Amino acid sequence: MRVYAVIGFGVRKTVAPVTVHDSLGKQHVIPPETKCMIDFPAGFQKRSAWPPRKDVSEQRRAELHHSHAIDFDPQRWVDRSDCDESYYWPFALGFRKCPGKPFAQMQLMGAVATIFKDYNVELAVEESTLAAVNGDRGLAWERTRDEAMRKLEHGVKHNFNLYMAEDLPITVSKRTGDIS
Repeated sequence: MRVYAVIGFGVRKTVAPVTVHDSLGKQHVIPPETKCMIDFPAGFQKRSAWPPRKDVSEQRRAELHHSHAIDFDPQRWVDRSDCDESYYWPFALGFRKCPGKPFAQMQLMGAVATIFKDYNVELAVEESTLAAVNGDRGLAWERTRDEAMRKLEHGVKHNFNLYMAEDLPITVSKRTGDIS
């Protein structure tokens, strides 16, 4: 939800003068009764709030079209030392926050746990990719992963819905054996 914001903008109207600072630190006063558009994706992707991974070279970023998927780092939510959560509000904040947030999070966690208990979800490596690397499964998977990252940058569209505009082949397979 941070990388691909479902809501593009929020509209609010000021009820009193509000002082804000722009990206250069300059102060502005917004008069009362002014309609303001809040750019949610800009906050969710602010580099100073969500630093990019340091272990990825600029050349590698260029190869993958600077895909946001490169910086996917679930560890930031565990130790929370490398992110500024004041720029993450998919359920809003304050008195306007979504009352269904705890329910939605619980349902999502339950659904994900149920799926991954019994199934693996993996990128599907196409036969043509495997043939292009002379059967090297590791290299074929890396090429498939890289193409998926590029598609996640250019193939996601937003109108009133968030959707993939291009196919992203995956396989879902029943797990076998014990999971320890």
